[in-house]
Amino acid sequence: MNEYISIEKLVTNLSQAQKTQTLLSKPFAVLLISGSFNPIHKRIIQVLKIAKQFAEKKYEIVAGYISPFSNEYVNEAYPDEAIPFYNRLQMIQTAIEEESWIEINQWESLTSSHSADCNLIITRLSELLNKNNKIKEFLNEKQLKIIYVCGSDQPLKNNSKEQLKNLENFELIIVERYFKEKNDNWKNKCIETLSGLYNNKWKNFENNISYIEQNDNNPDITISSTKIRQKENNWEQMCDFKVTEYIKKNKILEFNS
Repeated sequence: MNEYISIEKLVTNLSQAQKTQTLLSKPFAVLLISGSFNPIHKRIIQVLKIAKQFAEKKYEIVAGYISPFSNEYVNEAYPDEAIPFYNRLQMIQTAIEEESWIEINQWESLTSSHSADCNLIITRLSELLNKNNKIKEFLNEKQLKIIYVCGSDQPLKNNSKEQLKNLENFELIIVERYFKEKNDNWKNKCIETLSGLYNNKWKNFENNISYIEQNDNNPDITISSTKIRQKENNWEQMCDFKVTEYIKKNKILEFNS
């Protein structure tokens, strides 16, 4: 294992997938989602699973990586409600322990400060995985593709859309997300924001972006870390049961007491 990433699940899945690989098989790919995860909640895992199901039309998804932002970034973004990295990490590990394909990428958390630069996070994860000798054994000199996943709130928020700069060479999956009322125009809003962000590079980039609309009947679609930190009604159900236990045992939300 690299000091920043775990590859145990990835290697297991590559090994299993390789047994049925043919010249016509889909290429291997890895999903990546980043954020503060202050704290992590059910919806993050759901978004990864939704993106995986969608991406598997084209790729063999062998892993998904969760990349938490650094303490410096989280402290600046949530000065009165920041959860320390150690606790955020423990909750992510708890949330994914039953998932056979989801891992953690700690590179951004342990090396960066205030950047939250998605291009840098994707590029570094790609380097860490594709240069790993154990992983290279399964790739037949091909590259393991990284696909970035985010909720539709990321490009629409002024304080986070800049994180999506310089991604024209990558694929992006945007999953619909809202916190109160559904916005039927969310896709067009994302396109408007991103096209303005990319200007003359937009024509090339727009073909690399996929948009996934969500079922209104999903009760988890409005879950957010903000609602958990503010202890809104039924906040305990917004997290994995074991994550909720961890929050209560370690008094993670006591800044609201």
